[in-house]
Amino acid sequence: MKNFFVVLIIFCCTLAAHTQPTWDTTPSNQDFECDDAQNNTDITDYLNTITATAAAGCGTAMVTHNYVDPGDFNCNDLIPIMITATDDCGSITETINVSIDDTTDPSWDTTAPDLTESCDGIGNISGITDFINDVLNQVTASVSDDCTNPTD
Repeated sequence: MKNFFVVLIIFCCTLAAHTQPTWDTTPSNQDFECDDAQNNTDITDYLNTITATAAAGCGTAMVTHNYVDPGDFNCNDLIPIMITATDDCGSITETINVSIDDTTDPSWDTTAPDLTESCDGIGNISGITDFINDVLNQVTASVSDDCTNPTD
């Protein structure tokens, strides 16, 4: 009788996932009204809405960014922010631009009172002139703007 040997070779391989996490919420450019007191909160709130999902078998995705509060915002600021989603198998990065825009007109801090004159042709010019002089002597006109120093 002949002896037969059977050799069984078993090998297994591990397939490494070479995929990246995916954005649940894709980062996008943002525009915010110039309001120095609120801009940092607006930007941080937006960044906190960005999420990602890890690739299959790659753990949990973590979203990070390089945004740092500049402390003082100026109108027409353009702030580039790099946002990265990372899992155990890789990462993806998006760079967005946050614009700080002044779209609100300045407002008067003090307003002049109204004047009503009779249209009778008697004393109108002197009445109006007296009113204007009184207003100019009593009221210092000033305006406010959250973003710029208005001069006009």
